[in-house]
Amino acid sequence: MVGGRSQRPLGLMFATGEGAKRCGPRTGCAIAYARVHDQPKVYLRTVAHELGHVFNLAHPGSGGEALEADAANSLMAPLSDLRPNDQLSEAIEFRFSRRDMHWLTHAPEEFVRPGGCEFGARPPDWPMSR
Repeated sequence: MVGGRSQRPLGLMFATGEGAKRCGPRTGCAIAYARVHDQPKVYLRTVAHELGHVFNLAHPGSGGEALEADAANSLMAPLSDLRPNDQLSEAIEFRFSRRDMHWLTHAPEEFVRPGGCEFGARPPDWPMSR
């Protein structure tokens, strides 16, 4: 523990980079169940967050995009940034941001479908802001 927070991840999305070349990109995720099994809210949020990565969603503000106000407490915000003293804040919302919802409902299927495009790939004409 550093500063009251564990530095070990609660979950991860795999098959990126070199792994994607062998088995396809964004093909799954893993949850550190032993760390979260006794915290149902943390477990469910971690599952939703990692599945968001599988559907090609990044952490808000990564990749140079603007950090929108509604993304700060959304499911894709890294939990390590949101939970003081290793506890899940009641302020965290179990929802995707407007930008992420737009992506999930309007992006071409091959960019969202697990096993489709590489993580972070976007159509050439995809708007960066809404």
